Amino acid sequence: FFLQFFAMSANSSRSTSKQTKTLTGAQTISEAYHESNKLYQKVKSSTLASSSTEYHDLIKDAARSVLKVNQMVETLALFSDNETLRDISSVNLKYLMCDYMYGYLFLNLHDQNHREICIREGLGAVRKFLSRVEDLELMSEQDKALYKRSGQPGPIVSARMEKISRLKQNRKMKSDLDELLKLEKQRAENEGVVDDDDREEDENERKKWILMIKLAVSDSLDHLRFAADELKMLEFRRKREADMKKNGGGGSRSAEGGNILKELKYQSNQKKPPSILHIKNAQDFMHQTGIIPRLGSGGAPNISKGMQTLN
Repeated sequence: FFLQFFAMSANSSRSTSKQTKTLTGAQTISEAYHESNKLYQKVKSSTLASSSTEYHDLIKDAARSVLKVNQMVETLALFSDNETLRDISSVNLKYLMCDYMYGYLFLNLHDQNHREICIREGLGAVRKFLSRVEDLELMSEQDKALYKRSGQPGPIVSARMEKISRLKQNRKMKSDLDELLKLEKQRAENEGVVDDDDREEDENERKKWILMIKLAVSDSLDHLRFAADELKMLEFRRKREADMKKNGGGGSRSAEGGNILKELKYQSNQKKPPSILHIKNAQDFMHQTGIIPRLGSGGAPNISKGMQTLN
């Protein structure tokens, strides 16, 4: 399906880049990866509207490019199921990012005619990336726990602590990555640009890609949660529309869509929401909540000056 899906825009796309075309020529996998990464970064930094044809074409160009690299990775058998992180050379670490990049692109392809399919394809790639990274023991214990819950938060108290911890962890990794990128830039200015394939023994190169993979893990866990929620909503909408069509029902599709989130929220809990207290002032609040009795039932004590300031 996706080869056909890509082909639909290949002829009409005005944004098909020179880089994408060169992938069909005699090109090394390293060159192919960097060309793909340029398109991927262009998508990430794009200011185009997510619903625009130009943005969709840009994503499809990038996805085709990443898919080509992924096929080269499989053809060259760069990775095996029983290898450890130590077994993977520093120059090959970047190719672990391909599944993440491919998943990211599809999850950001807001084609309303194929949105549900795009989410499923994107989630499949993201899960493949996370599974491989977990096998290589590149996940923290906290990320492993979150991965087992498919990115969904735990109990309220622990979820808050987990969120704060992840933010601190990501901030530290980004800071470390920035330092490594500065060193890489300085080295390039002093010694000239060094090809990736010549950095096998460069410890900083290895650290850089490991940090980038770990940051991609954190981003992927967020994608698992939000994309799964969106998929659930789309499935619910499709089922409702099918039921309405079957029963001969009418109604506005936009009105249906507007009520989906509300219905999902209350479908397993049909209790009425608690009644709203109409509070005039602090003393009225204390009366309505039973903190102090009303006048005529023993008299009301004096309220503190702090509470009086709320009136």
